[in-house]
Amino acid sequence: MNNGLDLTLDGQDFVLSVTDATGITTTVKLTAEQMLALFQLGPAVQEQILSRQNSSRNNIEFVFVIPVTQIGLNEDALAESILLTLIASDGKRLVYELSQNIAQQLSERLPVRLVQIQKKKPTKQ
Repeated sequence: MNNGLDLTLDGQDFVLSVTDATGITTTVKLTAEQMLALFQLGPAVQEQILSRQNSSRNNIEFVFVIPVTQIGLNEDALAESILLTLIASDGKRLVYELSQNIAQQLSERLPVRLVQIQKKKPTKQ
């Protein structure tokens, strides 16, 4: 149970349980397809929640971050795009499909950004 949420496997389906502050639990059974659709909604919901915080703050933009401890790079089955796997410290993985154009942009921008970050770091004396 985490923040009043619990997700359990029920055969091929999943059961999402939500317990409110009064201790009342509501459950809903979801198919695997529905779970995948729910996960796809995650980033948009995060943005909506954070945008409420951002609108009340001056010069501070809240973002939701997951520290990445490992990466993986593969190509898709048709060798048309790059599959970028981001792995968090808890082992959770997110896989993004990058078109060749986006992968090229990333390969050009990443070294530039790294240099900018390194220049900002204070040097030890």
